[in-house]
Amino acid sequence: MEKTALRQYLDLAGLTYREAARRTGLTHQSVFVHARGKSPIGAASALIYHRVFGISLEKLLTDRELPRPKRFFKKPQNIQDARLLENNEDKIMLPPKKHQRRAP
Repeated sequence: MEKTALRQYLDLAGLTYREAARRTGLTHQSVFVHARGKSPIGAASALIYHRVFGISLEKLLTDRELPRPKRFFKKPQNIQDARLLENNEDKIMLPPKKHQRRAP
């Protein structure tokens, strides 16, 4: 996995996410997800990183990884669910339905 431009800069400068957040005025969580490539950097944040750290706007806005897709099913709760998941890995698994009301 290739590092984002922001993470490369923070590593070279020896800055923690908290220190970068303090210097930029952004939240620690924002700096973390931007540096890890888990969330795209918006124009306003990119401008802040550019002004504070001198990182190219082009690199900040184009050199990022795509967010990982979220899982759409729950972890197996018991051995039967785990076996069902193993036997059907090649099929799409939908989340279990909520309890349905029976018609009177």
